[in-house]
Order: sequence, then structure tokens, then C-alpha cells
Amino acid sequence: MWNSGSTTSDLAKGKKFLKQLLYVQHVDKKKDTASEIPERSLHEYLIIDQEVFSDKELTEYLKHPTANLGILKSSLDHFIHLTTVYSNPLPIPLKSGVTIHAFVVFQTKKNKAESEETWWSLEKNGQYIVLQQSPVKDDVTEKLYDPEKKEHVQRLGPVKLLESARGNLDVLINLLRAIWKTSQINKSYHLLYSNCQNFAVRL
Repeated sequence: MWNSGSTTSDLAKGKKFLKQLLYVQHVDKKKDTASEIPERSLHEYLIIDQEVFSDKELTEYLKHPTANLGILKSSLDHFIHLTTVYSNPLPIPLKSGVTIHAFVVFQTKKNKAESEETWWSLEKNGQYIVLQQSPVKDDVTEKLYDPEKKEHVQRLGPVKLLESARGNLDVLINLLRAIWKTSQINKSYHLLYSNCQNFAVRL
């Protein structure tokens, strides 16, 4: 997600931050892999479940048979069972001394007794807040969707586990509520003041 030259500087300063949640799914190959969700649409469609939306583009997108947001919406009542924080190196050394990218990985189940697992990663980078969903853990820990290439790319290694904790059995929608209430989507990325590590700690 980081490139060389002035682009790196722009990303680090948040100049490329699009103020959207990028939702990426590995659940249904017949649906779009990725879609962008502005903060208002996150609130209207996913959190308060409105039927009419301010964003006309969202209304049109949901009519499309390949729209993927229904997959996310159907998971909102799933319970969070395990939460972890991972890191991997930034590809370019930066003068600030920040050398790693941190991201959250968590596991959900439909109910407390369910054996079927879904894995998620949540992170903030120079372009988006990215939420990835897959039944396979490595899809979210070892890979990250590249919106320019429109494909999943291998994370720069080594990917390391920093922290692990049992989930509080809260439901996924409350995590999205927390993101919305704290205006995380509208807070531009900044390498020092609003970066991936700060975001992971807040979660």
C-alpha cells in the first residue's frame, strides 16, 4: 500500500486518505470482492438500517446482483470471540522512527456455541480504513487487498503477533458503531498523529 517518492510522503501525511471504509470479502466469489463505504452510508445502511439513503450511489449499488454489502450486513449480529493485534514492517524506512504497520485481527461466530469461524482484519492506512472478511485466517493476516491492482497481495513480512485476548462476546455491529461514533473514517491518516498503531490501540 506504500509507494516510493512523493506518493509515500502524501500517504504518510494523509493526502491520499479517502475517508471511506474499504470492505473486502472472501466469502462469496459471485459478489464483488471490495466496495467503498462512506461514513454516512455506514451509519444509514449498516448501523440504523434505513431503507432510504442519502447517497444515491449506494442505492444504485445495492440493486446490483454482485453487490457485496449484504454479506457484511448479515454478519453484524455475530459474536466476537478472539481479538489480536499483528504487525508487519513498513517497506520504506521513515525519518519519524515508525517502522511497523499494526492491524487488528478478530474471530467471529454466529453464536456462542457455533463452531464455524469467520476471520476479520481491521486497519487504517494512507488511503482507507480496511475491513477484510474471510473463513480462512491467512487471507486476512498474511494478505491485504490492493485497490489499485484490484487483487490481494502478500503483506510484507514478517507478520508478527503482538497481542492476543479473548473476545468480550460483543457483536460486530457494536464495533462498527464505535468506529462511527469516534469519527474514525473522517479522521485523515497521519503517520505520527492518526496512524495504524493509534487506530489499533483505540480498538
